[in-house]
Amino acid sequence: MKLKTGTGSDTAGLGQLCDAFYAPGDAIDIGCTREAFQHYWDQAHAVNGDKPVTAVEHWTWWDLILPDDFTLPEPLLPAIIKADRVFTSSGCFNPGDWVRTTLLIRFHEPCLFETRNSIYVLMGPGTRKSVDPETAMAFF
Repeated sequence: MKLKTGTGSDTAGLGQLCDAFYAPGDAIDIGCTREAFQHYWDQAHAVNGDKPVTAVEHWTWWDLILPDDFTLPEPLLPAIIKADRVFTSSGCFNPGDWVRTTLLIRFHEPCLFETRNSIYVLMGPGTRKSVDPETAMAFF
């Protein structure tokens, strides 16, 4: 996706990006409550004590739309989280930052999203959308 201005195809790409960020998605209520946060924070550290843990709010689960003939290498799965607010982090994020994760390697029910480098605690309700990978990476 090229985000230059002036042509119809550029406008289409910008429209896809706007949809990824602002169009309503499907409600998904898998995030933990603030009252249960400490339990899941501790659980995330127990999953892998070597990985930083970040708790996020106002998040969207992006299912990446991949071509039928494309296969991700193990253990990667075609999903990422885009969160508008970091609640707290033991890694490199500050409260109030936004974050887009790398690809999912495992989801630990009910609210832990694990990537190769980190574990994210999903807090509160979120949304779920299908997004083209090029759109998902366009501004990051």
